[in-house]
Amino acid sequence: MHTISRLKIALQKMREGRLPVPPEELWLGYGPDAETYLSTGKRDVSRMASILEENGCSLASAKRVLEFGCAAGRMIRHLPAFAPNAQLWGVDISAEHIRWSVGNLTPIINFATTTVNPHLPFEDGFFDLIYCGSVFTHIEDVQETWLLELGRILRPSGKLYITIHDEHTVSLFDGEYKNTPLAKSTREQPVYTSNKDDFDLIVLWRGPGSHVFYSSKYFQSIVPPVFRWVSLTHEAYGYQSAVTLEKLRTD
Repeated sequence: MHTISRLKIALQKMREGRLPVPPEELWLGYGPDAETYLSTGKRDVSRMASILEENGCSLASAKRVLEFGCAAGRMIRHLPAFAPNAQLWGVDISAEHIRWSVGNLTPIINFATTTVNPHLPFEDGFFDLIYCGSVFTHIEDVQETWLLELGRILRPSGKLYITIHDEHTVSLFDGEYKNTPLAKSTREQPVYTSNKDDFDLIVLWRGPGSHVFYSSKYFQSIVPPVFRWVSLTHEAYGYQSAVTLEKLRTD
């Protein structure tokens, strides 16, 4: 089938809410059923769009957008409704998730498998917006290098939107979110319980399955000078806070 025809069919399916849903084993715990999986993705994109709009970034005018850590497209599948004129890319280290996305969400969205090494296959200044939901919550050692790499492929004045576990998350884990699986498991970790009231960085477990907590002050301190800190928004992504950064001109 011709690519243009495939795109028209895919866009029609998207408008009608008929894009395929990945199998449950690819949901990464985002909901007990398909309806919740889809609705939380739309909720998180809508919340991000609102925060970005407040900070001078309209998704409607974006030309190129990257989701860093897209999994099986829970969020990015909803992005065409918010950024109808944008070329959309999603990357992830899980080849299984990317294979499903390529087979089911293209040609509306482009996908590529990447690695844990801080390098992405895009030219300098390629994107207007890069966002990552719950990715820096799992990067335990090379946060600064990844920030530099994301800054490299972001155009001057482009926005970077990142969600993190911070001190507000910790307070939520002691309160309304105390019965969530992650809150329960963190309370079993002495390194967390002994440091949660006064910390810069807490790392639980290792590798892609790690969970990383930053104080917002510490996270701001590791942001490279190629960025301007724009905003910190609590509970932007469930119990995670969102950091919005702007790429500075370097000339």
